[in-house]
Amino acid sequence: MESSDSSLSIGEQLRLAREARQISLAQAAQSTRIRLHYLQALEKGQFELLPSPAQGRGFLRAYAQHLGLDPEALLTGWPAAFQRTYPLPIGAETPTAAPASGEAENIFADL
Repeated sequence: MESSDSSLSIGEQLRLAREARQISLAQAAQSTRIRLHYLQALEKGQFELLPSPAQGRGFLRAYAQHLGLDPEALLTGWPAAFQRTYPLPIGAETPTAAPASGEAENIFADL
C-alpha cells in the first residue's frame, strides 16, 4: 500500500489517490458500497456530514484500502479532523457516577 503524505489533508490524499487510479466517485461508491455523499464528505473533509465517528472511521478505512492507501496512516489524522460531540436526546439526564456498592443493594431491595 502507498504511504500517505502527511502534508496533505485526509480528503486531499483520498481524492488524489482516486484520481490517480482514474476512478470516479460513483465507481468508488459502487465498489466500496459506501454511499456517494459519504465519500464526497470524506474527500471534502466535511466529517460532520458522516453519520457517526465510528462509521466515519470505518468508511475511511474501507475507502483508503480500496484506493491502495495505508488506512492506519490516514487514521492518525482522524482525531484532530473529526471532534464531533453528540448531544444527549431531549429529556435524557446527564450520566452520574454509579452508586457505591452498598447503596446499590439498598436501591435494589427497595424495588
